[in-house]
Amino acid sequence: MNKVYLVGAGCGDPALLSLKGKACIEEADCILYDRLIAPSLLSYAKADCKLIYVGKENHKHTMPQAMIQKLLVDAGRTYPVTVRLKGGDPYVFGRGAEEGLALAQAGIAFEVVCGISSAIGGLAYAGIPVTHRGYTNGFRVYTAHSQKDVLADLNFAELAKTKDTLIFLMGLRSAMQLVEKLLACGMEKATPMAICSHVSMPSQKVLTTTLAEVHQKDIDTLSSPAIIVIGEVVKLREKLCFYEQKPLFQKRYLLVKVQKEEHQAAKLLREQGAWCEEVQCGYCKAIAHTWTKEAFQSFTHVVFTSAQVVHILMKQLQEAGFDSRILYQCKLCVMGKGTKKALAQYGLCADLMPNIHDSKHMAELLTASVQKQDHILLPKAVNGNTYLQKTLETQCKVSYVPLYTIEELPHSIQDEDYDGVLMTCPFSVQQYAKQTKQRKQMVYAMGERTKQALIKEGFTSITTLKHAEMEEFVKAILHHEKKGRD
Repeated sequence: MNKVYLVGAGCGDPALLSLKGKACIEEADCILYDRLIAPSLLSYAKADCKLIYVGKENHKHTMPQAMIQKLLVDAGRTYPVTVRLKGGDPYVFGRGAEEGLALAQAGIAFEVVCGISSAIGGLAYAGIPVTHRGYTNGFRVYTAHSQKDVLADLNFAELAKTKDTLIFLMGLRSAMQLVEKLLACGMEKATPMAICSHVSMPSQKVLTTTLAEVHQKDIDTLSSPAIIVIGEVVKLREKLCFYEQKPLFQKRYLLVKVQKEEHQAAKLLREQGAWCEEVQCGYCKAIAHTWTKEAFQSFTHVVFTSAQVVHILMKQLQEAGFDSRILYQCKLCVMGKGTKKALAQYGLCADLMPNIHDSKHMAELLTASVQKQDHILLPKAVNGNTYLQKTLETQCKVSYVPLYTIEELPHSIQDEDYDGVLMTCPFSVQQYAKQTKQRKQMVYAMGERTKQALIKEGFTSITTLKHAEMEEFVKAILHHEKKGRD
């Protein structure tokens, strides 16, 4: 039986998506998504999932609501699982109920997956609680404009008297009219007010004022989506504004990757307040290989150069009817912490890991410990770094197994200015260079080979990570930003 999920994506920060929302996206055969959805959320979708953009913005409706509902009903009839991915919460001025009614009328099963509304979560990112003891015991949320795109017909006389926090969504264009109405109905001129734009995003901007002084502020510096909040709780912003205190707040980075999953470096940057856009330019395509018990009995060491190698090899062993016990007599060597962590997912502990996580130091570590009779299994990417293989072959027997190739994916990289671009391998450099003329932006390179690929393509501002670890991207960026401030 087909089913449609009306999923709220939250108020901007992709990490605010619920676990159930993520599971729905991963299962979806078709997704209809809005303008305010963080692009990274779509990376959770299956490769063959049909993506349909139905976004809207002021005076630029991509398609009428009736057409969106028709598309949703058609998708619900066609696909086993359809997701309608909406900003905030589907039922908080998101027209989710209209879509639910259309599905109900068509006899299509659906569920609502609630999201974090900007009216609450967005204001939290701006440092404004909707309630606080001693300030207010309640809050009210309104849309500030009517269906005809004019100021909503509200009971302003009653609103002017309330002590509740007043929250108005979609009201940036009507802000001055809103204030004039409340003042005309007797609300105190000194009442605190804030207009919060792009909440929970690196472009977040918050203007604080009072009803009497808002006309002196340059509201034109703000853009939609924006929230207007009126009430005493606005006074708490200065002490509660955690988001804007993060070291990389309002910084934008681009990460060019060859994996579908959210990249650990992007996640770490977001935790520091940055906005990190991820572009998947390729994917790892496993090469079929016949693994035998006899072959593994001859290996004394297995060298895992990346987490990807771990996952592909373990999957192939399982498909061949083996489990991790086939490696019992081998010393397991990993290049770095990420690879060590991947190995641990299969209940295996690494025996050897160099202090500096690169091929040179892995070769030094193994050269000091292996003997002539040892036999090393070295599974890795086709056309990967050959330094490790060539060095070890002078010490003992090495079986190099081409485990995967990196294949190009259709992708689009905008020719924009970023505070930095993160490159994890030479392939990502080549793909980025194909689509952009940018050569002077700061680029953070993982490894010497990635650095050399950047130099070959004409990049001039390059920071090479000290270690091939995701945390090193953040360390290098924080160091660069600190130098810029000093």
